[in-house]
Amino acid sequence: RAAEVDTVAGRVQSWFTPDALAGVMGAAESEAERIGQEWLMTGGKRWRPLLTTSVFEVSGGTVEKIVSAALAVECFHKASLIHDDIEDNDDERYGGPTVHKLYGVPAAINAGDYLIGEGYRLLSEADFPGEVRAGMIRAAARGHRALCLGQGEELAFCRRPSPVSEAAVLRIYERKTSAAFEVAVLVGAVAAGVDEATCARLSEFSRAVGTAYQIQDDMADFRSVRGRAADMLSLRPTIFLAVACTSDHPDVVESLGAVWDGGHEGRQRLIQAVEAAGLHRRVELLYAHYRHETERALSGIQHAGLNRLLRRIMDRMLK
Repeated sequence: RAAEVDTVAGRVQSWFTPDALAGVMGAAESEAERIGQEWLMTGGKRWRPLLTTSVFEVSGGTVEKIVSAALAVECFHKASLIHDDIEDNDDERYGGPTVHKLYGVPAAINAGDYLIGEGYRLLSEADFPGEVRAGMIRAAARGHRALCLGQGEELAFCRRPSPVSEAAVLRIYERKTSAAFEVAVLVGAVAAGVDEATCARLSEFSRAVGTAYQIQDDMADFRSVRGRAADMLSLRPTIFLAVACTSDHPDVVESLGAVWDGGHEGRQRLIQAVEAAGLHRRVELLYAHYRHETERALSGIQHAGLNRLLRRIMDRMLK
């Protein structure tokens, strides 16, 4: 039967308490363990461990057996946030200070590295046959590599900002955001023994839903009152910037000319020009396209329970 998303989400959330984490990861005796486990318990919607757990359960597994693997998936995600916040020089996440603001950059880097190592340890020691553990580790390693490549492209852009294409930004999204969702889904699927054809469809689904999720995040950032269009003000490679770079609207073209020198005023003018030109409609079309791609990928998944489950989770992720 299909897993009840609310029930599974509640169980997953219960794994991120001090006692529950200590039971799986060991007591937090060192500074790195304390910082890492505190960060695991802080904020977040737990989409990734929810996906791992739900896919595993609906494919025939019992929830208790997937706990350590689901925690590993969240370890990878939370480590990436620590490192991402350092690289982007962000001071706040989840409404509070980032890890490096609390403990300093060296301790934060080390805590992120600890979480990565802990994630691989948890997968390597999970209660599954050796070839299954190898498959889960392989999925995680490929996703880890893709994320670093995507982040590397973003950092290279931020060092030397220049006109960027939609394709280049979407490739970054696929590597940074989609890859993490793909790891979450595949770890649960491999653990449950899902066939290769279905895993391939799950990868397609993950790439599409991850890209749509990131575009949705861009739209929320652009429309927010607090920190209005923060990513564009920071001149990060977002889909709004890419759409602006391919626009022939005269106000947008003129505004772009003053952006590359790094001036805050020029970026503000670009944001205003993007809004006045109605370029949000192009972004909305791209979002609709990737939502459609998730539906197309799901249509190829023959397992009725898995299909229904992923639709429910997708509907919650993509509001």
